Amino acid sequence: MTQKRRINKWTWILAMVIASPVISQAQSMRFGIEAGPGMSILYGNDFIKQKNHSHPGACSGITFQYEFSNHLSLKTGINYELKSSETGQVEFTNQNGELLGTGKAVLNFNYISLPVLFRYEFGKARNYFVNAGPYAAYLMKSETKTVINTLTHTTEKFSVVVNGYEKFEYGLIFGVGYQRKINEHFIVSGEIRNNLGLSSILSPIQNPVNSRGIINWPLKTESIFFVFGCQYLLGK
Repeated sequence: MTQKRRINKWTWILAMVIASPVISQAQSMRFGIEAGPGMSILYGNDFIKQKNHSHPGACSGITFQYEFSNHLSLKTGINYELKSSETGQVEFTNQNGELLGTGKAVLNFNYISLPVLFRYEFGKARNYFVNAGPYAAYLMKSETKTVINTLTHTTEKFSVVVNGYEKFEYGLIFGVGYQRKINEHFIVSGEIRNNLGLSSILSPIQNPVNSRGIINWPLKTESIFFVFGCQYLLGK
């Protein structure tokens, strides 16, 4: 009985040793970089809907992708994202309510984000893919850049670091793209990616009219990025 158990034990170990190269060959990993321009906008309340417009942004980062099968994989990484929004033509006043002039302001939000995406590749050579999954982001800096055309026909430009925004944001990512293997180890790709913020980035503020009231306007981000990447393939 003891000898039979020993034989079964060594048989199992031998089977695992033989199977391990097969398992490793059936999976692969990719390390890469990606970057690209984009357009961002704020949404979530009627005031923002009327007064804000889309503005150019950008993203860049490093990526890691693990393939479960020939078609399905998990992709993550660390990204830097610039999300921006621009006001329409608005009037600016001083502290006394006197008109200074008209102009525009650009709101810039600098984020470090962590996406967790499920990726499905299809087509004859797996050249096409779709991505979907959640992301979490940390706000490093928020800044407003303003240009005012004054009543004295001069132009004033200034930047202000703005507080009052939530440090963390989360949302969903959806993307479609095309990739091409240029040699045994390198893959290049292009993707259209939609980052849809689900959490409000504006912290609740004290109501200036009612000292006991709190203003909690929902304010969220949405970005469309055109992402170009290059990956190094390890494994099959």
